[in-house]
Amino acid sequence: MGVLGETALMIIDDPSSSVRGFGEDVDGFIDTYAENERAERYLREICREKEIVFNEKLFADEKESILSSIKSRIARQLFGINAQIRVLAEESDKMLHFAHDYIRRDAA
Repeated sequence: MGVLGETALMIIDDPSSSVRGFGEDVDGFIDTYAENERAERYLREICREKEIVFNEKLFADEKESILSSIKSRIARQLFGINAQIRVLAEESDKMLHFAHDYIRRDAA
């Protein structure tokens, strides 16, 4: 298992993480879950344990993508492959994200 997958599992196993609060609410998870500080902390810890050099500049440049990847792996563990794909699609595709927000505002 890779570093991002291990990070996801550490978050899921952490009793103080909010992931367990979503139960079977995949939509709520996709729309609101964000524990970026926790994910970054675990990611750094795993890199340290595996003696992987943590490249600060690369992480800063790719932070959004890395955190989305971790969230997608959490989604897969909790809700299955379809949830993982939804996270990747909704968070990675800027136009889809914009359209999603626009539709929600229009419906309100």
